[in-house]
Amino acid sequence: ATGMVQPGRQCEELIEQLTHDLHQLRDGRSGEPIVAEIVNSADMDLAGYVGEFPDLIVRWSKASLSWIESPKIGRIDPVFVGGRSGDHDPSMRGVFFAAGPHATPGLIPDPVRLEDFAPTISGLLGIQLPDTEGRAIPAVRT
Repeated sequence: ATGMVQPGRQCEELIEQLTHDLHQLRDGRSGEPIVAEIVNSADMDLAGYVGEFPDLIVRWSKASLSWIESPKIGRIDPVFVGGRSGDHDPSMRGVFFAAGPHATPGLIPDPVRLEDFAPTISGLLGIQLPDTEGRAIPAVRT
């Protein structure tokens, strides 16, 4: 109910399902996969690194997308106009997904900056970030 999965068989099955589902995502126009690679952090040598890591790390393809399709989710349209976040060009735009009791369904009309994610996530966790340049994303509220 809280979005957490305990380590063990259930977690392994969920990671396997997510990996499969992510590999099914396609560029709606070309049919090409939009995921280039998925790495399970359990398979990585993280010795010397501090902090927690996500279970899966997704490397997206560089394809410019108009819409996304998969057998499981159907069609997400429009995705965005322009490039993708991670290309390190401030004029490019990216996409993010939020789900759960604190997320308002639909497209967000105002731009979201990378700096907005930390105050949004910390707010959901009940943590104050006094020295941040971002602001909480209104559609993902606490």
